[in-house]
Amino acid sequence: MNENEFHISKKQERILFLDFCFLRKENSSKWEKRIMVLSNKGIYFLILPKRPCSVCQAENFCPKGPSLDFRFEYEHANKIIK
Repeated sequence: MNENEFHISKKQERILFLDFCFLRKENSSKWEKRIMVLSNKGIYFLILPKRPCSVCQAENFCPKGPSLDFRFEYEHANKIIK
């Protein structure tokens, strides 16, 4: 498995919430669509595949699934602001 492919490998990690969002990278004025995944261990932002399959539905991520853009694990947080 490629290191940029998204997968939950920790036995105690579970996906709690998943939704589409828009992120703006540092030093960029362009907003990019991402998939945000919240788990009980961290937050993941995934890059959508560039060429979706023209036959399958979008949620199937055919022929290639999303790749990992950024991961933030809660254990590295110093402070969470509500």
